[in-house]
Amino acid sequence: SIKMPAPSPLSTVKQAFGLSDVTVEYSRPSAKGRVVFGDVVPFETLWRTGANSCTKVTFGEYVKIYGKAVPAGTYSLFSIPGKTEWTVILNKNTKLGGTNGYTESEDLLRFKAKVRTKADKTETFTIEFANLTANKGTMELIWENTVVAFDFTTEFDDKVMKSIESVMAKDARPYHQAASYYYDNKKDMKTALDWANKAVEAN
Repeated sequence: SIKMPAPSPLSTVKQAFGLSDVTVEYSRPSAKGRVVFGDVVPFETLWRTGANSCTKVTFGEYVKIYGKAVPAGTYSLFSIPGKTEWTVILNKNTKLGGTNGYTESEDLLRFKAKVRTKADKTETFTIEFANLTANKGTMELIWENTVVAFDFTTEFDDKVMKSIESVMAKDARPYHQAASYYYDNKKDMKTALDWANKAVEAN
């Protein structure tokens, strides 16, 4: 067979977040002089949110999107673009080659996300991550002059505290790391100081 460039090249975006990663695997169509939203991608119609096979989003740990629970796992990403807001959909069926075979009963969740217009034009459909903090991130869907963004959050404190408790009960203790976490997250300052002093002694 003849090897040629893919018209909608496959891309994988992996972002460390919380205590694991968020990964998106999708194919990236380009505008190629066409009007995208309202034409190539019709309004108020289910879109695969990419090209070729369905776009897959993997959350390495439990997250929340607008307060709704999303267990760790891989989901297909669909959307219904509108002029001022989109319906964004996470669906449990990740074997779909586009919208054929999609059923709403397999949705994990649906939510509304506002459309933002930007001045410069993005030729190729892009999914990226922005505004990352320890427990919150934003996923952005960008094409043409349109940006649709939504936040996802994680709650890592319980996991980290349990980990600190079990590790600090052992001998060779990471005093500095544990002290830093206690200090940064406003835990017991007396314990943080005690561990910080022990870290200095150990060094």
